[in-house]
Amino acid sequence: MASTFALVSALLACQVSLVSAATSPFTPSIVETHDVPCQGHAGGCTCAGYGLEDNSSASAVNCSNPSRPATSNNCQRECCSRVLSVPTCGSAVFLAADPEPKCATGTENDASTISSPAGTMPADGTAPPTCCKASPAATCADVTCSARRRTGTEVDKMKKKAAVATTACTSDEHCRSTCCEKDPFMCGAAEWDGSTFAYKCGVNHTQKPLSTAPTGPNAEGRCDWADTAAKTAKFENGTYISVCCTANLPQATCLATPTCPENMQAKSPMNTNKCAGATCTANECCVLKPNMTECREHCKDVQGVSTQEEWVHTTVNCVTTSTNFCASAKCDTGKVLHSGTNVGTYSRKTMMNGNTAANATINTACCITKPVEAAATVAGPPSQCAAFFVAAQAGAAAAAKGNAANGARLQEASLPILALAVLLSMKL
Repeated sequence: MASTFALVSALLACQVSLVSAATSPFTPSIVETHDVPCQGHAGGCTCAGYGLEDNSSASAVNCSNPSRPATSNNCQRECCSRVLSVPTCGSAVFLAADPEPKCATGTENDASTISSPAGTMPADGTAPPTCCKASPAATCADVTCSARRRTGTEVDKMKKKAAVATTACTSDEHCRSTCCEKDPFMCGAAEWDGSTFAYKCGVNHTQKPLSTAPTGPNAEGRCDWADTAAKTAKFENGTYISVCCTANLPQATCLATPTCPENMQAKSPMNTNKCAGATCTANECCVLKPNMTECREHCKDVQGVSTQEEWVHTTVNCVTTSTNFCASAKCDTGKVLHSGTNVGTYSRKTMMNGNTAANATINTACCITKPVEAAATVAGPPSQCAAFFVAAQAGAAAAAKGNAANGARLQEASLPILALAVLLSMKL
């Protein structure tokens, strides 16, 4: 009978463990104390999810610039009201104006209380106990120094300190400062020595790229560069070059018959010097054809005085184009002379027989309407509070539906265990 009872107990314990697993008990680690589950919803948290209220009078307010979506990360400040008849932990503590009330020593913010009433605020300016919880009994063994829980790249350069596994820490910042330190043996964190890196690739090598240019905007509408594997690659003394650097390819020389742009031809005599890189540029091996003229030669006013070249940058889906131009007496009123374009590499604007061409011909070939600096444009949803209210509510509804489905699956999986436990208990 005792063994049967033990089996029933084990089965029931298994049932409990299944339910507990669904809630993912807190594991001490480097965490942000303001994390709340709704931050993972599409659209982020609703105002209520932060313990705030929708500010309906702000529906038409732009809560972020047009290139960024209407999510709680961008819109909470402008769209949610903090003035509540019953202050919550969110309005009075977590999202309060600076200085933010701090929990008493030995406790920390309890994100699960963010929408709960805060209660009476202590006279000493600390956070009320209702918004706090006991700090976890964590040690450095529980901390992951490279955990990406906040923006910025400094976390990528951190490593665990030596001999601190049993050292206790009590909060995000305390764990970070107690358990972690900058790792000088990552390619992206080589020690800075005043004006030069202490570790160098030398004249025959080049440092591997630590980041790559964006190919388009991310979910937040930003054109963020992405880290490469080389950034956190580990090296040891004597291996920096082999791990963090690439050997320079041999410098190229111009071909006898190089491929030149349409407005250029091969140099004669050909340049016999080494080119600057592994491939030669058109300017190193080619020259303008005799009948071609750079438009910028006409950057002059009516007195023949040279005018200053200007440029305008335009960014569309993370690709920036620079348009160079100048004032010119050759252009019609309201136009400027287009001298060149830069999209990664510079391309000079040219025309045929520009030195002898009539003003009307130059105007047609080289002049454009003066460009205007434009804001970066990327695809993105509307950025008004009304759009945020709709998106946040939809995200909350979708999350609730998903949680309900998960709960049903969990209950279904546990029924056979409960049935077996009941059957065995009936035989006791």
